[in-house]
Amino acid sequence: MMEEKKKKEIALALSCGAVRGYAFFPIIDRLEKEGLRISAVSGSSIGALVGAYYALHGELNSLLKIATSMTRTDYLKMLDPNFPHKSLIKGEKVRQFLEENFFGQQTFDQTKIPLFICAVDLTNKKAVYFQEGPIIEAVMASISFPGIVPPYRQGNSLFVDGGVLDPVPVQILVDNNYDKIIGVNLMGCQAEIKKPEPGLWPTIITSFYLMMEKLAWRESSSQIYMINLKFKPDPTTMLSFHYWEENYQLGQQAIEKHLESIKKWLRE
Repeated sequence: MMEEKKKKEIALALSCGAVRGYAFFPIIDRLEKEGLRISAVSGSSIGALVGAYYALHGELNSLLKIATSMTRTDYLKMLDPNFPHKSLIKGEKVRQFLEENFFGQQTFDQTKIPLFICAVDLTNKKAVYFQEGPIIEAVMASISFPGIVPPYRQGNSLFVDGGVLDPVPVQILVDNNYDKIIGVNLMGCQAEIKKPEPGLWPTIITSFYLMMEKLAWRESSSQIYMINLKFKPDPTTMLSFHYWEENYQLGQQAIEKHLESIKKWLRE
């Protein structure tokens, strides 16, 4: 482990990926244990939620404890049906849970490190990167998955999931002059979906995640190191947040695989 005075600084870009976001926890934990200081974080969708919590609280253990202690029934209580008017759920109970348990009305000015949250502005047809205002508003905009949650209204704009245009928001960190950026891409699959399931939910998820998978792939460079994880292609469980163990273990395996290469990259 590096001595305190020799700690290396990195910025993190955390991708979309719903329940796959459990992979972030062991990756970030191991990077910290190796003496790496996370100096900024950007995120889309689940990456925005986890990144915002980390930037605000400076740790993820308490978030992991809450998330993994919840049962399937606990998560189902947050589903407020909205079908067929605008979306499958209204999202109001999700917001209430996140506000009460994670973010309150705290703002970007209160984070311990700089935070950039990506969402897609449907009104102006572009990706935007929140850097000010209430964190809960930015997180809700970034996690509003089309068809599942209605577009999130702020002012005169409607926002949807940041992963629609920028699944792994590394460029915003480049633009803000961070020299060493680690991107964590959760959108890879171990195999193709041989026979997609029919029905509204699998069709929506499979279609959007196929698009996001293509957009998310990036190669490493002297400035950016990409950790591209691969998961089992099972779109029907993407929002089953009580299934966390396998995704957490994939994160453990990924950081063990990449750690020595990351150290070498940091010395370059």
